[in-house]
Amino acid sequence: MTPGPREWTIGANTFRFEPPDLLWVKLQGECSREEAVRIVNLYRELASDQPYFVLSDMQASMGMDAEAKRYMSENIRSGWFLGMILFNTRLLHRAIAKGVVLAAALTRSPDDPPRTRIQFVSTREKALELLEQWRTEAGGERG
Repeated sequence: MTPGPREWTIGANTFRFEPPDLLWVKLQGECSREEAVRIVNLYRELASDQPYFVLSDMQASMGMDAEAKRYMSENIRSGWFLGMILFNTRLLHRAIAKGVVLAAALTRSPDDPPRTRIQFVSTREKALELLEQWRTEAGGERG
């Protein structure tokens, strides 16, 4: 029997994992270093089973403090994710996300898979459409 969805709250941020491979993230307010540590730990724990997709609603996000950005950049691993789709984003969100993912790619070990795909779309509906497209592409590559 496959377990159902699981949920977490870290600060004002919410996370919902929907098996088999989807983590919904809703970021709210500014992320502190303490929250960044807990978020990275959650991402790592979920990836211990298998890589997964992240769909993140950024509408209420106010960014991250400098220590949170540094911690995430140094500790997130690209191999944890099948892809990241961020929606309701502003330029601030795009810059932070690209910076964290780029830093993760630069610090990856040679045996880590290639860099994580990251895409920005305008709405939740467009995020779901892109997720289905990526899943279809991945299925074709496996088959």
